[in-house]
Amino acid sequence: MSGTFDVKSLPLYRQIALFGGALLFISLFLPWWRVSITGGPSGSESGWNGLGTLAGLLVILLIAWEVLRVLGQAAQVKFNQDLITAALAGLIALFGVIQFIRALTYGGGIPSGFGVSAGPGFGAYLILVFSLALGYAAYLAFQAAGGPAALKEAQSQVQGNKADTPEPAAAPVSEPRADVAPPAAETAPPAPPAEDVDASGTDEERPPGTPAS
Repeated sequence: MSGTFDVKSLPLYRQIALFGGALLFISLFLPWWRVSITGGPSGSESGWNGLGTLAGLLVILLIAWEVLRVLGQAAQVKFNQDLITAALAGLIALFGVIQFIRALTYGGGIPSGFGVSAGPGFGAYLILVFSLALGYAAYLAFQAAGGPAALKEAQSQVQGNKADTPEPAAAPVSEPRADVAPPAAETAPPAPPAEDVDASGTDEERPPGTPAS
């Protein structure tokens, strides 16, 4: 890769993603909503609230992603790179438009009445413009990725990754070894000695010296 890089060599949607995202990020710091009171103070709020915060974080991800692509550091990503750009730009555009709509109805806790003027600041209009630009970039990136076919391919990749995930192996069952002899059976205890029984069939003892009949 050469030391200099011509941004004009990038496709249009990637140029919009880089510059439109950077400008939208700056717009979030500008007055998104303002209020003024006749003969009194005036104030404003930036776009860093609600969905504006999510939009700002996604802008950081989008710019970082495009920088990685420019530097050639995104080659290891298995998914369609243009589809990732389209998803990020589309989400930013959605949140940016909603943030502009919020500015139209946002009250800021200040009651409306005579002498009170409240409404979107010029930052809100810039957010709307750059959000629409990123929406267009998302559409172009989606077409460059392959359209609906790219979504089906990405879905197949996700399902394939789940199928390739190995299931936890079952615990091994130990089997008795063939070379180990089974335990010997217990031997029966010896029988007690039989008692002398006289000829008459009784167990009475004969007095000593008495011959057997």
